[in-house]
Amino acid sequence: MGGFTLSIPGRERGSKSARVKVPCGRVWPNGEFGLSYHNRTEEQDRLPSRQRSESPDSAWAVTDGVYWHLLKSWIEAVAVWDFLPWLVKSPKSAQRPETYGRQGITAYGQKMVRSGAYLLQEKYGKDRLSFLTLTVPQYSYEEQCQIAGRWAYLVKTLLQTLRRRLLRAGLPASIVLVTELQPKRLEGREPGCLHIHAVLVGRHRASAWALSPKDYRALWLGLLSGVLGRTVPDAPCENVQRVEKDASQYLSKYMSKGVASVADYAEINGWGMVPRQWWSATASVKNAVKKYTISGSLASSMLDQIVENWQKNGYVPHSEGVDFCRPITIRATKYQDYLIGFFGKIDRETYWDIRGLMGVLKSA
Repeated sequence: MGGFTLSIPGRERGSKSARVKVPCGRVWPNGEFGLSYHNRTEEQDRLPSRQRSESPDSAWAVTDGVYWHLLKSWIEAVAVWDFLPWLVKSPKSAQRPETYGRQGITAYGQKMVRSGAYLLQEKYGKDRLSFLTLTVPQYSYEEQCQIAGRWAYLVKTLLQTLRRRLLRAGLPASIVLVTELQPKRLEGREPGCLHIHAVLVGRHRASAWALSPKDYRALWLGLLSGVLGRTVPDAPCENVQRVEKDASQYLSKYMSKGVASVADYAEINGWGMVPRQWWSATASVKNAVKKYTISGSLASSMLDQIVENWQKNGYVPHSEGVDFCRPITIRATKYQDYLIGFFGKIDRETYWDIRGLMGVLKSA
């Protein structure tokens, strides 16, 4: 840590009344994980059920409560509020109330999107997946502002309509999408810089694609016509391709998460037109991600052991089933850093080893 002392959460066990560090973690279907440590006494019962925020897309719901445990553990460990003036909000930030969407896509949303696309590829194969991009054609400033103001409606209706058409074609109604800000149009201070990237199952195996580019264009322009109250002329607004490499990387590349970009967009349209949600998915995708996400005290202990073994073996990449791992630290004092957890990714084999071992232990 370059001359700074790093205080590492202990895994020790003490007397019944002593505080001990308990691992609290979560592994997503694509292998991404978050691991933290929180205090409890050995007199307490088993770990409580995982904490959820009121909104799963809130800034603290990175791993459905893991980051809250991180911050809470650190606050309990070091009472240094008087020495941390940077924790106080600036007057400028305090004047603007925080609402969903103003920070771009949340870390929770990013994990949902990547895991959803990953599961689609795992189940159906990338040769059956379509990567769809929909943009807003050049309209008047007023009409582009009107579209920005109805963006949530457009995304919701697009998902519903695509879902129905896929079902009619005998395909799974599984879609995951993100909203992105087009950099070039944002630089030109155009209000119509919102556009969509989506991954869906576009065809049966070894058959023709269920929807053609013209079908996607007609659908999207029809939705825009409904919002504007007039029939819009035919114009290129779609790009659909087969997924060639990795579906999760396709969407991960286009996630709008830059706070600065969102602020620039708000200067053009106003904060009221900033999307409250930068991602969305059909219920089938959301349910699948929840089903294959591993959490709980048993899984956390296994994850803790994996990370500990990885540390003992010298932090070698792609060793001990760990593709990569990064510490989460907080600067407590000038010469003291506190390690409050880890985030990283385990490989596919290790993920299924954890699931399998959990099944064996729970049934024993």
